[in-house]
Amino acid sequence: MIYYLRSKFYKIKLLILVNTNRRYDMLLIDWKKIGLFAAGTFFGTAGIKLLSSKDAKKAYAQGTAAVLRMKECVMDTVSCVQENASDILAEAKDINEERAAKEEAANIEE
Repeated sequence: MIYYLRSKFYKIKLLILVNTNRRYDMLLIDWKKIGLFAAGTFFGTAGIKLLSSKDAKKAYAQGTAAVLRMKECVMDTVSCVQENASDILAEAKDINEERAAKEEAANIEE
């Protein structure tokens, strides 16, 4: 028979073996989960140290500078497109006004 004891932080497997007239209680710890927890703690601590190092800060600064340069380039392109769009809109309005004037003149002549 295998009984499971559940706890808030870990699970312990309690294996009860029954042999003839003797009863053996054996406590087995789930080493895989403990190992994963220890590895996560280690890599998390190492990751924090790595991310807060001077070299990492230099890399962050270089990355941020590249993003700012890219933003400037994109904003220049966007402003150029907006100017062209406003020119196209103005030309389209002029075409519609001329067309409306021609239709009005044609209606008056009829």
